[in-house]
Amino acid sequence: MKAIPLAVVACLCLGANAVPSEDVWKLSSSAEAVEIISQTEQRHSPVIVMGDRDVATARARAEPLMKFGHPVYILTSCDERDILELTKRVVKKHDLSVKYDIVGPACFPASKVYRDVYSDNAKDKLVWRVRASDTPDGFTSEELIAMPTQVRASRAFTRRIAAPASVKRTSSGGWLVDFGLHAFGWAETAAPVAVRGMAGEKLTPGGSIDAKVGSAIRFAEVRCAAGDGWRRLVFKTEIFSRGRCMSVPRELGEIMPMRYVELPADCGFVPSSDNMRMVALEYPFDESESGFSSSDAKLDRVYDFCKYSLRACCFGGMYIDGDRERLPYEADAYVTQLSNYAMSSDYEVSRITHDYLMPYPTWPTEYRQISVLLAWTYWMWSGRDDLLRKHYAQLRDEKMMERYRRESDGLLETGGEMFHGAYEGAADMVDWPPPERFGFEFRKVNAVVNAYYYICLKKMTQIAAHLGHPIDAAQYSGRAAKVYQSFQKAFFDEKRGIYVDGEGATHASIHANALAVVAGLVPERRLKGVGDWLASREMECSVYFAQHFLESLFMTGHGARAVELMTAENDRSWIAMLNSGATITKESWNESVKANIDWNHSWGAAAINIIARCLAGVTPGAAGFGTVRIAPNPAGLSHFEAKVPTAKGPVTVRYGKTPKGESLSVDTPVEAVVDFGGESRRVAPGSHSFAGAKH
Repeated sequence: MKAIPLAVVACLCLGANAVPSEDVWKLSSSAEAVEIISQTEQRHSPVIVMGDRDVATARARAEPLMKFGHPVYILTSCDERDILELTKRVVKKHDLSVKYDIVGPACFPASKVYRDVYSDNAKDKLVWRVRASDTPDGFTSEELIAMPTQVRASRAFTRRIAAPASVKRTSSGGWLVDFGLHAFGWAETAAPVAVRGMAGEKLTPGGSIDAKVGSAIRFAEVRCAAGDGWRRLVFKTEIFSRGRCMSVPRELGEIMPMRYVELPADCGFVPSSDNMRMVALEYPFDESESGFSSSDAKLDRVYDFCKYSLRACCFGGMYIDGDRERLPYEADAYVTQLSNYAMSSDYEVSRITHDYLMPYPTWPTEYRQISVLLAWTYWMWSGRDDLLRKHYAQLRDEKMMERYRRESDGLLETGGEMFHGAYEGAADMVDWPPPERFGFEFRKVNAVVNAYYYICLKKMTQIAAHLGHPIDAAQYSGRAAKVYQSFQKAFFDEKRGIYVDGEGATHASIHANALAVVAGLVPERRLKGVGDWLASREMECSVYFAQHFLESLFMTGHGARAVELMTAENDRSWIAMLNSGATITKESWNESVKANIDWNHSWGAAAINIIARCLAGVTPGAAGFGTVRIAPNPAGLSHFEAKVPTAKGPVTVRYGKTPKGESLSVDTPVEAVVDFGGESRRVAPGSHSFAGAKH
């Protein structure tokens, strides 16, 4: 194949789907792009000009390129599918050896991260380039990806061989092989005959693999030739992973999440553990560091559900938001990070993910802010400040979103919802998917965004002080005090005793009130009223925002209500996910909420960190668990035992309640402050027992 590159040049007048201008788009014209192409590429390479609103404008912009001898293809659409389809045709027509070579700013979101940025020795000029080598047969999910993310923790893609948990006859007389747990990977057979069948995630009510599921629930035809020994059942899935998705080592071939293999009645052998197995890819967290059991069997079941979800979803050594996209998002990463720390003291996956997201952020306003939470949490749990030092300037200058700060009252004015006139560079999200906002009233000054801002100010005060920036620390502390007062004036409804969604709004949501509690923005005199109101609500938020809702219930003395919601039997619960056949937490509560839901989303695993941090009450008292704080909240349970990992070794908390009173025993590897029975005690490393109130 000829080594002719393909260039894609985008216009500065970007369409609705454009990448925000806060990212450094410095090419002033297509003529400048021509100059760069001439310096770095061969002449006569084909160019796609895109991003213009009409063909005439695009032609005018393309003229210098044509004069330079480039075949030019014009595309007015900003739709990623159209761009990919045109690129495929151009690559085929010109017999190119690369799939992309993007030069200049690109105007569709996926290309924002198809990038390896370098300055080309010019302050005001960036060249964005990416090349792809040919892909081997079977790599359908990587077929259109120019340079998938190569970032991963060192123990990624560990293989576990899973034998069938059961083999049953189907109603059609065939065989259903159930491996018991969903996992990313593939199936293998040792049957000597040629094998054809189907693999998938979900069953029909009749007990066969569902081939009519939603767009992100997987199934595929599988096959292998006759032979000896274990042979892979090969499949090809639809192309679903694009953009900056996490790469899979090419030697692993195509993978997908699956649990079942279905074989026809005339398959020529009887499936069993002797001739069928699944190769499951996962991240090998040390599960012995954590555990939980209690008087509530359903809560135990939810804990185990979330714990396995982390092992399965972190298979690639980076937090990904699910199979549909296979890429990290800050909010997904934050919930997963806290949950990771609740089950393992391996901090490497969180470090890799946070380090990656700093140069490659996602779109929501709050997700930029969550970068500060990711940095602080990694530091406090691991004790390592390497990422704080590396990213401090960017956290300070970009992730705090202070370009939207109002001088009058210190609040952020970010403009509202992404799809309804958000300010440039800001896209308030609140919750996702949109139906889970339950009527949230978007305003230019948003209570959720400003609650996150207050959290960031408090965290950055600590970070700046630790890194030796006392002026910054003092500034953040002063701004936090101002935001605290302004938040009350802008959002608190005196008549109802709760917080409204935005400045001038009348609607009050779980989102505004729960995050105000978690942020520490609710004065003591108002805490009971806000907490009682929150406890009166159902799960009126997404599986993602449940993180903050459940935490706010524990913080306001409603831990029993949080446990009730975590173990509910309705269709907005973890129990409902399990009852549907899922063994990895889902992207949303159920398919009615999100049509393209995937069944492998670790942001749904919040319950495990709520149990460790809020119910067992184990959190770092100093960075790296120099000391540990243990403040259990039994939440109506008659007994529980929790083992929680720390950077210094596991902490074990045992609680019991009898007619004679409460008892608590703890095993701690470091000095601890134990809050129990209305008293706070500082204890040395070792085992300690305490008695609580009598009943």
